[in-house]
Amino acid sequence: MASITRRLLLQSRQCPSRIRSRAPTNHTTTRWQRPMSATARRCANEPTKEGSATAADAKPPTDLLEELVPSLPQESETNAKPTRFSKLTPAEREAEMLSNLRTSLAQLDPSVVADALRKGDRGLPSTADFGLEADEDFELEEDDRRKIAQGFWAEGETEEEPEPDEDYYGDDLTSHGHGELAMHRELREYARLIAWELPLLSHLARPFTPPTSTTPFRFRYTSYLGESHPATNKVVVEFSPQDLSSTPHALTPPQINKLIKLAGPRYNPHTSIVKMSCETHDTQSQNKRFLASTITSLIDEAKNGSDMFD
Repeated sequence: MASITRRLLLQSRQCPSRIRSRAPTNHTTTRWQRPMSATARRCANEPTKEGSATAADAKPPTDLLEELVPSLPQESETNAKPTRFSKLTPAEREAEMLSNLRTSLAQLDPSVVADALRKGDRGLPSTADFGLEADEDFELEEDDRRKIAQGFWAEGETEEEPEPDEDYYGDDLTSHGHGELAMHRELREYARLIAWELPLLSHLARPFTPPTSTTPFRFRYTSYLGESHPATNKVVVEFSPQDLSSTPHALTPPQINKLIKLAGPRYNPHTSIVKMSCETHDTQSQNKRFLASTITSLIDEAKNGSDMFD
């Protein structure tokens, strides 16, 4: 059976509060007003338009509060008003308090509670139907923090229990040991590629054919595997001025000397090779076309006999 203190606590939680809230003070004017001002003061009873919320026939806030919060009925006729209670002597006050306590305890009688439940009254503690007879019934259960952390989207899902960890006997490698093992595996993989895949590339080899007299120009391109690089657009061309004598251009020795003088520092006297490059344009084809037009203009200028640079 629950103690009297717990029953009083339960009754105080179920019953509404008997202390009436204090009505707010009706301020007719603002609390702060400029002391020196030419503005007319505000009046409380200003004429308002019909249909507005502040019409003249509107009720003050105190009357509305009385309608919204009516006075609760007293449980016993012996409860005195605060003004009357303040005029009582200490002995009379003690007797009044004891009378109220006896009235409250009488309402906790099982027969009174059963009669109230039969009549449909609310606000009285009932312990027979709800199993609130032992002290354990009044203990509040705390919410599971794991369910709260999961949130709304995880409702109805069963939480998977983690599998037990394997037993550790101290015979495993360290992190550095696993790193060395991974490196060894990578080296062995490349060794297998060299032994089995590299010989197959010989089937793709083509025999070397040296350039003929009709192809004296050698273009070189640069490519980077697996990435885009700005130097990919660069094109380099190399040719020997002496090879142009046997080509359809058929340059004479004086014209070859003039071509070498026009090439300037791009001619290497040790190898007798003219080397030019271009990376001005965005694509290799555009740079190659620019080099071809430059070589054509050099050959045309070398054939021009107006000035042989002698």
